[in-house]
Amino acid sequence: MHGPGLGALALRGVRAGAAREGQIRQDRIGHEAVERRGRRLLLRGGRRRQGGASVKAVAALSGVFLLLTILPAPAPTQTLAPSPAQEAGSAGAEPGLSFIVEAEPEPEAEAAATPAEFSATIGREEVAAAAVFDLSRALQGEAGVNVVRYGSAGQGAYASVRGSTSEQVLVLLNGRRLNSAQGGGVDFSRFDPDTVERVEIIRGGASARYGENALGGVVNIVTRKAAKAENGGALTAQYGSWNTAKFGATLEGMDEAGFADGFISASLLSSEGAYGYPDGQGGEPRRDNSDLLKGDLYGTFDLYPKDDVRLSGELTVHADEKGVPGIPEFPTESARMSDSQASAAVAAEWKGIRASARSSLSADFRRRIYEDPDSTMSTGSDEHRNFASQADMEGRVSVPLPWKVGGEGRSEGGESVSGLVAALTLRMDTLRSTSLVRSGSLDQDSGEVLRFGASAGLRSTLPLPSFLPGSPVLFPSIRFDGARVQESEGGSRSDSGSPTWQVGLSYPIGDAGSALPVELKANVGTSYRVPSFDDLFWPSTAFASGNPGLLPESALSWDAGFRVGLVGKTGLLRAELETAYFDSRIRNLIVWTPGAGGKWRPSNEDEGRIRGVELRGNAGISIDRIGSDLSASFSATWLDARNASAGSTNEGKYLPGRPPFVSSVSLDLKRDSGAYFGLGATYTSFRYITARNTKALEGYQVIGLGAGTPLGKRWFVRLRLENLLDARYVDLRDYPVPGREFSIRTSYEF
Repeated sequence: MHGPGLGALALRGVRAGAAREGQIRQDRIGHEAVERRGRRLLLRGGRRRQGGASVKAVAALSGVFLLLTILPAPAPTQTLAPSPAQEAGSAGAEPGLSFIVEAEPEPEAEAAATPAEFSATIGREEVAAAAVFDLSRALQGEAGVNVVRYGSAGQGAYASVRGSTSEQVLVLLNGRRLNSAQGGGVDFSRFDPDTVERVEIIRGGASARYGENALGGVVNIVTRKAAKAENGGALTAQYGSWNTAKFGATLEGMDEAGFADGFISASLLSSEGAYGYPDGQGGEPRRDNSDLLKGDLYGTFDLYPKDDVRLSGELTVHADEKGVPGIPEFPTESARMSDSQASAAVAAEWKGIRASARSSLSADFRRRIYEDPDSTMSTGSDEHRNFASQADMEGRVSVPLPWKVGGEGRSEGGESVSGLVAALTLRMDTLRSTSLVRSGSLDQDSGEVLRFGASAGLRSTLPLPSFLPGSPVLFPSIRFDGARVQESEGGSRSDSGSPTWQVGLSYPIGDAGSALPVELKANVGTSYRVPSFDDLFWPSTAFASGNPGLLPESALSWDAGFRVGLVGKTGLLRAELETAYFDSRIRNLIVWTPGAGGKWRPSNEDEGRIRGVELRGNAGISIDRIGSDLSASFSATWLDARNASAGSTNEGKYLPGRPPFVSSVSLDLKRDSGAYFGLGATYTSFRYITARNTKALEGYQVIGLGAGTPLGKRWFVRLRLENLLDARYVDLRDYPVPGREFSIRTSYEF
């Protein structure tokens, strides 16, 4: 009855078509690094006019790849890009594609995925084309990713990757962890899309490279930096359903000598938020107390005192105040919640010929106040203050190899080399909360708990000997994380340590420039998540209690698959297909279950096995006669997430909240003028909501469309219609999602 079929595959609005030169999309990481260095050299050489022209040419080329994500989310498909060397040497040759196995990413690439990992990148153009109010809509629809919404704007949106919980997804901001030690996952609805340069999604366990929480995957949000040789900026205004309005401004530029650049963004969003929803009995009550007022400020700068040195800094300030509507059965019409956050980071980078180094310091402060004067089940007011500080040090070196390698395993001088990276991280997390107590205590005075952590790791890029066919490259990683959790005022403390490892393989097959390149990919490794402060120290009341004896979750994961590309002889037609099988066994799953008297408490009683298949592809064609690019893309994820606890009454049952099937497809038309139109939808199958699989939420399909067009040289207008057929559905039990939505966005660049 609930099983998904092939006919359930839905359309998803998303990508713009291939460029006339036949390249679907450039590698953004390499493009940014090369363009930034080139711009500095041109400016310092006194050729500022020429540098500005270069930037404009790159911007014009990038505009060809602008795509529409009409759905709640654009989930761009990772595509193929020829290397600069290949492009330079292919003049007059037939067009072809090759999979490039790059060395360990440079510091500017932050947490870029290795070629062995299954990943995707959502670029700034894609986010802008989506015309969304927050970043959460830009994730839904990507293979392996499912976004759970708690309601309208500001009510919360959390991501699951490959059947994980939101707490099993590590979220990074420019490579720094955002997951709070208090727990609860990261809310993607709080991020302002106008500050985002790209979002990197890495699917699969990856704690050996990125640290704890990365059981299901990693989402790295890379923020914008100055991209213009000449000063400039933009003003935006957006209006949508439920009287939602947003105003924003950005400013960026570089000094005359090219020694400094900066970017700043500010935005304000307001929404009434209230919407009607079906109650299952023929009525449609309103979900009141869903209003939101949110402000964001972001700024960053880069200094280049020498050609091989970069100093950078950034500041993020966020504040919001919103209603908390509760659930339909128990509405909280007077409950209010306010969040404030301020974070800052500074970094220094040095790059030599054979070595490079990077160090950074960061601090993050968050405050949440919850008030419900009508509550009869709590004190009516709680305050939580989280503070985190972190120091990162990283060194990279090129190590000569005793054997010959082919392809990208050679340095510029033709020498066979391997990239080796050593990293060290020190971190401290502190939580002060009016509801934080020692386990079993009813004392409601303000409490404090601390966690001290340290990690050390090694990772490498290891090209294999050239006598093997193709150009195989290994990506081994090893890491050790240690932590101490201590309650304040001489309270108890506990120590833990978690070694993790990972090995990835990227195996391109075929000659560079082949019209049908194939790459085999595989990864195997371990990952983990330590219990959050909420898991350990939730106040002991008649309804719930924490468990200080919890053990960390740990997982052994592997995946394998391939991707294949196709390019026509003229370069006007390109296509790509990627598929992967993944399997993860998670031990000591932390599960909250009701015990005697209905009191909820977390325990390590469950083990789980999550496996599945991902399929994604895209195709694009340039039509010269009408000056347009036509593109299509799709993704599908089949998931089998089950309780694997031997002897448990729930053994073999599906893990709650994981849809067995999610899919998306899109069709987009892009004109040379910059105008575009897209049509698409996503499909999400049923999800069980009880551990014994006795109840389930129904599946749903969301269809949307969007369009945009430039008005002159500086104005651009975008329109988005989401949930075109007004489907009524629920992502999470007792949290109905809004029906049909619209938004219109205008922007002016100067």
